[in-house]
Amino acid sequence: MKRFCSFALAVLLAPLLSYAQLASSDDAAATQQDEAAYYEAARSSRLAFKPCPENAALECGTLEVPLDYRQPRGEKAALAVIRAKALDPGRRIGVLFAHTGGHGSGVDFVLGASPAPAFVRIRQRFDVVSLDPRGAGRSRPFLCGFDLPAAPADNSDASLIAFLDDQSQRIAQQCLDQDRAFVQSINGNNFARDIEALRRALGEQQ
Repeated sequence: MKRFCSFALAVLLAPLLSYAQLASSDDAAATQQDEAAYYEAARSSRLAFKPCPENAALECGTLEVPLDYRQPRGEKAALAVIRAKALDPGRRIGVLFAHTGGHGSGVDFVLGASPAPAFVRIRQRFDVVSLDPRGAGRSRPFLCGFDLPAAPADNSDASLIAFLDDQSQRIAQQCLDQDRAFVQSINGNNFARDIEALRRALGEQQ
């Protein structure tokens, strides 16, 4: 039957996806040059923030990042960004990046945490920022259609393990066939690069 998977199902793909798009030792120098050029462009740009629809006291914006940092002028991915500005600007120290971990929504995290007393105390002297990773939340979505077989009538552990292994492989292959470049761009290295691009776009030193 036809189903749709969101990024949450990408967790199933992790053991199966190839990260061959990451730089090898042979082209490491070229990769560093491309990334340096992109980060320099990010440093000279600024995010355009506006009040978040869910909470006008917080600011929301969009950061465009390369799908592949080796090709900074190629296809882009739009990432949703949120900022809770310091409540005491005269005593502001700097910026803190907050995230739930994994591929959860950083925007939802800040929206939900903003009323908490601990969050308010941190905001006295820090801007708190976060983003939705590639394929998650309000950022460029990861959606792919796929067909799955019916679950086995035999509920033994061996049958269920074999079924789930086959299901994961089907999901991975069909999603890769539909949007390989984007699926392969969703990884920890690019998440770190995206955070660095956000820092530079904000004009912050650290």
